[in-house]
Order: sequence, then C-alpha cells, then structure tokens
Amino acid sequence: MTTTELLPALRAVEGVPKASSLDIAANFGKRHDNVLRDIRLLIDECPADFTALNFEASEYQDATGRTIAKYDLTRDAFTLLAMGFTGKAALEWKLKYIEAFNAMEKALLQGYGSPLEITGGQKETLRNMPEATRRVLFKELANVARSRPEAMRDYLDMATVLYLATSPKAPEEPGLVTVFWQTFDELEALGYKLNYTIDPTMIAVNLPQFIAAAHGAGLGLFDRLEMCTLLPLGTERKLLAKNRAMRDPDTGKTVKCWLFQREGG
Repeated sequence: MTTTELLPALRAVEGVPKASSLDIAANFGKRHDNVLRDIRLLIDECPADFTALNFEASEYQDATGRTIAKYDLTRDAFTLLAMGFTGKAALEWKLKYIEAFNAMEKALLQGYGSPLEITGGQKETLRNMPEATRRVLFKELANVARSRPEAMRDYLDMATVLYLATSPKAPEEPGLVTVFWQTFDELEALGYKLNYTIDPTMIAVNLPQFIAAAHGAGLGLFDRLEMCTLLPLGTERKLLAKNRAMRDPDTGKTVKCWLFQREGG
C-alpha cells in the first residue's frame, strides 16, 4: 500500500478502536446483509464473554428512513470476520485495516507517564487517515481526560503530538492562544491578580482561576481542554512547565500554575 492511499475509518469507544460493519461491507465489496449474517454466525459460535467485548450491536437509518442493524467490531472481531474474505483485493483491505487499527491504538493506548513517540511512517499514516477518523482520536482523548483526571497529562501530550503530526507544515500560533493572552492582559489591567511569580521574565497562571475571572468579567468563556491543547503551541509566550507549584507572594499559599516565558524574557 502506498502512503497516498486512505486508510479505512475507525471510531473509538472508551479507548478501543472499532470498525463499522457498514464500512467493512463497502470496502470489501460485499452486501451489508451478508456481512451481518457472517457476524451473527460468529456470535453464535464464539463464547458469550468474547462476543460481549468485541461485537457491539447498534443501528442506523438508511436513505429511506428505515432503522437497520449494524455492528462495530474490535480488532479481534474484525480479524475473525476477515478470515473468511479471500482474494487479492480482500488482502489489500485486510492490510489497510490492520494499519488503521495499529495507528489508532498507538494514539489511544499509549502507556501513562511515557511520551508519545510517532515515527515518520506513522505520521504519514495519520495524515492519510480520513479526517473523521482523526477527529475521533481527538474526541476520544478528550473524553478520557474528562472522565479520568489522572490521564490529563497524557491527553495533552497525545493531542499536541497528533496535532503536529497531522499538520502539513509548522502551525501558526492558534487564534485561541492570541485571545487568551489578550484577555489575560486585559484582566490584569482591570486589577485581577493572575500572575503568581515575581520574576519579571515569567508568567505563572492558574488556568481554572483565569477561566473564572474571564467569565466573571464578561470577557468570554474559555474551554479548559481546548486551552490545554493549544497553549503549548504558542510562540510569543512560550510554555515552560505545566502544573508547577508556585507560592503566592501575598498569602504564602501554594498554587498550581502553568509557567510561561514573557516576550523577550
């Protein structure tokens, strides 16, 4: 397979990549009802605990408005199903699905506490994924971070690497970063205490406090996950550290802050 070919679209459920029976039927040139028949035969023959984990039944509406059954399959379920597909074209699609599962699992299942490393070949795989599949990756990573706060650092690392890996060129400073710093400067001018360092070359800001202050001052509602994803990409005030414990010079209390370098600092 060449790197210019698109990989099949997958979706993720609670961190597990899954392939739709509809897409499988279309890609392998089969009728969907025949694929459903093969899936149901596998469900009848496999242990109940295996089928419960690997075959997810759902529904969709066709062009006429009818509600029709479909299944979402894990890698293991897809492997069992695809064993019965033969021919050169089928082999090519099997390889594409394997590569798609590998790429998504690389992004979603990276071990906590270790950096996400993506090789040049894997970056090409991510770039060649359908846009919908890449969006699924970001959405699923965000869902994991919301439900599991301990995974927040991993979400930020993965989302940043995926953003950079799938960008055809070095990204410009995202618009939200510019708005963030404009709002920060405006809040400080209004008398809000948001900087927890006395070092004139640094800025230490507590993100939840910033969000509350901006909302209270009528300057907009900022999404924390979006900020956490894009602020590390800023170029004017570069991020130096996340969740650094800073001592409030006025109260002596410890505040968790993101630490940035001022322009020219």
